[in-house]
Amino acid sequence: MVSKTLEKLIKNPFSKEDFFEFLYKTFPSAKMYISGKNLPIEEKFQDKILNAEIIGEYVSEGYSLDFIAVKVQSSERQRKYHRDFIVRYLENELKDGALVAFYSENSENWRFSFVSVDYEEDDGKTKKKLTNFRRFSFLVGEEVLKKTVVKQLGKLASLKNPSFDDLREIFSVEPLSKEFFEGYMKRFFDLWRLMYEQVKSKKFEEKTPLRFSKEAAHQLLNRLTFLYFVQEKKEWFETGGKKLLDLLVEEYKKFLEEHPEKRNSFYLEWLKPLFLSAFSKNFGKKRAEIPAKYPYLPERIKELFITSPYLNGGLFSENEYDDVPFSIPDDFFLKEDPTEKKEEGIIPFLNGYSFTIVEDLEDDRDIAVNPEFIGTIYEKLVHADAEKVFKYPNDKIDIEGISKGIVYTKEPEIRFMITWSLIHYLKENTSLNDKKIYSFIFDEDFIPENPEGFHELENALNNLKVVDPACGSGAFLLGFVDFLYKLYEKLYRYDPDKFESSYKLRKKIIEDNVYGVDVMEWAVRIAELRLWLFLIVEANLKLEELWLKPLLPNLSFKVKVGDSLIEELGNLDFSLLRKRELRSKLEIPPYLKKKIKELQEKKVKYAESGASSKKEEEEIKTLERQIFMEIVESKIQSIQSKIIEIKKHIEELKSLNLLGGKKGSNKEIKEKEKKLNEKEEELKNWKIIKKNLTEGKRPFIWDIDFVEVFYGDKKGFDIVVGNPPYVRQEKIAPPDKNEEDYKPSE
Repeated sequence: MVSKTLEKLIKNPFSKEDFFEFLYKTFPSAKMYISGKNLPIEEKFQDKILNAEIIGEYVSEGYSLDFIAVKVQSSERQRKYHRDFIVRYLENELKDGALVAFYSENSENWRFSFVSVDYEEDDGKTKKKLTNFRRFSFLVGEEVLKKTVVKQLGKLASLKNPSFDDLREIFSVEPLSKEFFEGYMKRFFDLWRLMYEQVKSKKFEEKTPLRFSKEAAHQLLNRLTFLYFVQEKKEWFETGGKKLLDLLVEEYKKFLEEHPEKRNSFYLEWLKPLFLSAFSKNFGKKRAEIPAKYPYLPERIKELFITSPYLNGGLFSENEYDDVPFSIPDDFFLKEDPTEKKEEGIIPFLNGYSFTIVEDLEDDRDIAVNPEFIGTIYEKLVHADAEKVFKYPNDKIDIEGISKGIVYTKEPEIRFMITWSLIHYLKENTSLNDKKIYSFIFDEDFIPENPEGFHELENALNNLKVVDPACGSGAFLLGFVDFLYKLYEKLYRYDPDKFESSYKLRKKIIEDNVYGVDVMEWAVRIAELRLWLFLIVEANLKLEELWLKPLLPNLSFKVKVGDSLIEELGNLDFSLLRKRELRSKLEIPPYLKKKIKELQEKKVKYAESGASSKKEEEEIKTLERQIFMEIVESKIQSIQSKIIEIKKHIEELKSLNLLGGKKGSNKEIKEKEKKLNEKEEELKNWKIIKKNLTEGKRPFIWDIDFVEVFYGDKKGFDIVVGNPPYVRQEKIAPPDKNEEDYKPSE
């Protein structure tokens, strides 16, 4: 039972009186200020913080806590400044923490935050840990309030004079994470089983029915989860203020009242048209197609589908999984379970959580589902044992993802590795001294001093190529895109005309600078999803921009599925290509350089268009193979010429001089014959490469899949970054094997 005081506070726009009343009842021993005490606002914050006042002070077990109401200019776009303002105050006043309401006049929603120093346990006693202040926030207000938020804040309302430990437990992402992961994975496994039963007797190219059904289930939940994030952009959808899925479900239930025979058609006849037509085609095509293809849909839904944003990017492209007409009962999506909650459908389950597009920082987190959650889910799901999932559906499944070397890297470690790799890159690729480079990286107020410095830094960032060879769910890729975005922002203070929009700058970085590879297709799909969400978080686009061009870039040639360590085809290891003896003096003819440039342009155009044309994709793949084949043939010709040259030289050395002796010494002849043998062995390897490329399919091969990087101007990536395994490598089972089937001696 939620207290009336709490309900009045969190279900409405912010009210200082309601905030005061709630705190007064929850912290009866606190010192409260009815009129409030205004806080001074430094010049740095004056255009972001409009007013701030202390309305109470509280001391618990030697720790001091202030109650503060902060009126901000924007509730979302300047989050970092909001946190920094409170942290600056707490540090100056030697306070341990604060309960803060951040509110804005232009929003009915607000943040209820707990800002405090981090702690660690020492011999059972709590002591301060020398780290940054961290902010944990609930999104509250009638529009965004969710049952999980009410549940956690209800614990606070039930206490009297709560301790710091109580507050840390209540304002924690852990309960939300655990509950969400368990609920999400249960529904994933239910869907996987359901789909597998419908395809277990079918044959698929390169995939078993078990793997096919798993990836089909993953795709469906990826699309649905992406929809939960994107519908937060309510201005993009003509729903009369409702969330997109809420309106869709509401209209479907009305539809069933008139057409009960259509029960269990929600997935095939409502969701799939949303995914494969509304989100994957431009306005003109939808205007013609949707009324004709889906005449049964209510007029309001047809219009909603026609005016929905043109997303595409590959996530909503029709593929092999869509070709199977899976029959999924409505209960999987829509079932209500008001008491137990365990059996409710995926939509009521997801409706219980707040969703935010923003990727959190370690020291500023919303207690809501964000894109990082989806990455963490991947890390856990990847280790699911299919046999246990199917044979023992009620057993607890090992989902920790540790035994295969899968560890989700935390944001501070990611930031550290990215920061220092970029510092090293700038030292190697600019003439700037260390002081200027450190200032560019660390100084938030950095502005280039002159045109030369501006252009040098801009060129270095424009030309940067980064790859994560085991990208998982994309944590390092996201980290680089975010870091580079902030560096470009600093850079363009010198020339503001170059900064077009946050959306265009993020899109440019994703398309130009970052690449990823992972052996698991799931990982690649999640990495793509997180990059797309990061792109649209601040996309303020006009309706015609949302309707006519795909919002999401196509990342098929940027984030690839493949084994980045083992590049074997037949009996040949293609990683030999990067050994000095094979790459040495590999000259690319001018006509091939022109083709590589053409390939680069095609890939950029393909990514920018977002429209997933299978024909265009195949053309690029064909061009990749052709270019690499011509590089191989060019190398073969070069080696053959060198062999002829060496043979002639040997013949010359063996020929007789005027005195009847050999022109060359035995040592010289042996050296040349050794060189000849090496070249003939090298030629043999290159011919095997050519033969294997001519036959059938190939594995992921760095030199082919990223040929524009390896044989363009750079000859490779500038930065290779990633998360190392945190156990001995020989103990890590290959990702395609179950732990039980793997012995380290193999």
